[in-house]
Amino acid sequence: MTIHAYSSDHGERTRILIVIGSLSVVAAWLLHLVLGYLPVTVPWWIDTPSVLGFFALIRTTFDKTLWRNKMVRKVLGITIPDLNGSWKGQLFSSYTDHSSPLDADLIISQNWTGILISLETATSVSRSRAAAFVIDQPGRISLIYEYLCEPRPVAIDTMHTHRGTAELHISSNGTLLEGEYYTGRDRQTYGTLNLQRVTRTTVR
Repeated sequence: MTIHAYSSDHGERTRILIVIGSLSVVAAWLLHLVLGYLPVTVPWWIDTPSVLGFFALIRTTFDKTLWRNKMVRKVLGITIPDLNGSWKGQLFSSYTDHSSPLDADLIISQNWTGILISLETATSVSRSRAAAFVIDQPGRISLIYEYLCEPRPVAIDTMHTHRGTAELHISSNGTLLEGEYYTGRDRQTYGTLNLQRVTRTTVR
């Protein structure tokens, strides 16, 4: 599975794209000045598309790495959480009356515009298909995502591939994920998830 796009209810992406566009214009202007001092004539196809080239370069770099830098996040007012890493915790399901927790391993691969959420237990593996951050709400930030769950060979016979939705609330220090999930009509189960961040990893 590859990283898919995610959305946010905060308008920071538009503002940051304007900043990147402005930086691209400045970088292209500086390149034009430098090329003007060269003792040779530079082909037109180097100078002319430079704004688009710088935009692509800066945006790609920002998308992959810069958005995670603490100073960059502070200066640009980035509110989208960086959830990259591995998480461990427990899943409680209505199938067992919430009495028998399952150990759960969650891996999140994320950049500024894309994310992949993978949850593994002893009986199943689920991966996100769509996701959104809910930021503009009082007191907390949430991650809501739709997933496709596939049973492992050891799962019970009645467990089939199914879809579901989860909503996880992110702690203020970004080390805890807590929330609920429910599945589609094939399973019709629901439950809770409690996960703690173990490591931070680089996006795929």
